[in-house]
Amino acid sequence: MRISLGTAIKLGLEGGGLSFSPMTAYLLIGEGCNYGCKYCDVSHGRLARITWPSFRDDLVLDALNGSDFERVCLQVTGTGMEEALEILEMVNLPRSVCARITDLEQVKLSFKRGADTIGLALDGVTPKISDEIGRGGFEETLNLLKEAAKIFPGRIWTHLIIGLGETERDAVELMQELHAAGVGIALFAFTPVEGTEMENVERPSMNAYRRMQIARYLTENDLQKEFSFNSRDELINFKDVEREAFLTSGCESCDRGYYDSNPGDPYNFPDIVNDEDYKKAIGQARTWRGSNVYKAGKLIRIFVEYGDYIKDVRITGDFFVHPEESLEGLESSLIGLPVDKNALEDKIREFMKTAQVFGFDERSLTDAIMGAVV
Repeated sequence: MRISLGTAIKLGLEGGGLSFSPMTAYLLIGEGCNYGCKYCDVSHGRLARITWPSFRDDLVLDALNGSDFERVCLQVTGTGMEEALEILEMVNLPRSVCARITDLEQVKLSFKRGADTIGLALDGVTPKISDEIGRGGFEETLNLLKEAAKIFPGRIWTHLIIGLGETERDAVELMQELHAAGVGIALFAFTPVEGTEMENVERPSMNAYRRMQIARYLTENDLQKEFSFNSRDELINFKDVEREAFLTSGCESCDRGYYDSNPGDPYNFPDIVNDEDYKKAIGQARTWRGSNVYKAGKLIRIFVEYGDYIKDVRITGDFFVHPEESLEGLESSLIGLPVDKNALEDKIREFMKTAQVFGFDERSLTDAIMGAVV
């Protein structure tokens, strides 16, 4: 069978070092796949950015049953369900199954054969996205999740992939629906895999992903029920969270933090979020980026990065400013100002006294900037 590289190293089946000791072992069961998801390359032995080396079943199972892993997660693909059911009965650790199960009887059978929890992935967060990425079956999977969660409370999970074209509002509203139905939520960031149809699609911004981690944490812990969004459907109001909000989410002991990212800057932290990483993650969540094209006397183009204050701003367009380099000085002077119309207009008015400007006044430039942050 195939197992994740981290699992193989910890079991002593593969050489190499680990930055932390994983508590969940990941097994990939089955060959190929009957589905055509555009982001996945299971047929070449890969999921996300992970390589899955292959070993004899008996070697893996003997090593697992003598290990200190806290959980075994069976990732089932293609025609691997029968094999997975057999393996469930051969492992003496808590067991999770992640599979494309399509009916309630398969769920019941998996629990009967020894599964402790079952993950039925939605991946895309809307039916439209699910169809576009080649997964499909969104409504059917969602209904099965809800039905299974009623019968097996606390034991049904789903995976959501952030960065497939959804809005933050889409993701938050689905997470609220899933939580209300008793379905656990595991978040992962889209990872382009070489050789797939989506290999050139960009990854989600860390800012958006951090906000979705916070929304999941607040929702699943019943800490916040009402959320607000800006004109770009980005989450803009959320309470402070504990640092575990940024750990890998999912079944108990799930810790595959590097499944979708590099160790240097992970989307999901696998074990401990230190003070520096926590502060950085909160800062990322509280940073938004906006742009605007505004017609004043001349065209103004704005890019702004902001939170409670302006973090970066770029002003371009068809206007004329003399001396030309004074525009950079204006941009620098706006950084650090609160996102407040009066404060911005006052600072721009000061600039207008020291430069020759044709094409905008302080009010129109202020409106252009404020239009990028709504």
